[in-house]
Amino acid sequence: MNLLIVDDHPLIRQGLAQVLRPSEGFVIRHEARTAAEALDYLRTESYDVVVLDINLPDQNGLELTKQFRSFNRHTPVLILSMLPEESLAIRSIKAGADGYVSKESPPETLVEALRKLAQGRKHFSPELLYRVAQAKSDLSAGAAHEKLSNREYQVLCMLAGGKSIAGIAEQLELSPNTVSTYRTRILEKLEMGSNADLTRYAIANQLI
Repeated sequence: MNLLIVDDHPLIRQGLAQVLRPSEGFVIRHEARTAAEALDYLRTESYDVVVLDINLPDQNGLELTKQFRSFNRHTPVLILSMLPEESLAIRSIKAGADGYVSKESPPETLVEALRKLAQGRKHFSPELLYRVAQAKSDLSAGAAHEKLSNREYQVLCMLAGGKSIAGIAEQLELSPNTVSTYRTRILEKLEMGSNADLTRYAIANQLI
């Protein structure tokens, strides 16, 4: 199984290599640190599965997935994230991903997900798939959070989960001012005034 690993952290890439080394049939053919570098590989090479981090320095991983899907509908994409599945997996599905694994998951979960994707199957929990059906209904009804960009949605989930501006900035490798700008846009789009409002909204809409 030939893999492309897309993650800007060398330690993560090395960790993935160590996790996959004991398992037979996995070959990390290429590694990319940025979305631009990944696209260069994806336009010229073939892979059995693409393993893609959401947080990349030059582009959100979900936007990269959408871009990849514009010229390749078949190669499976597995999203990796520090956030739990329920935070961003629905958006991953809409972007065209085939599976979602939290970086806090045990190694065997990653191996299982890769094997499933290589067999043409998906790797999402049954609970998430149920919520996808709910999200489709919400979309038809014009759910407010559907107005958010993928990055804004990501910041919304983190704010609603209690993370500080500084904590979000560190995790997403953004400046605190940039995160504050995202927060302002989110509050405006959702017509809310505080983080507490965001938390109540996120809970009511099962975003966290």
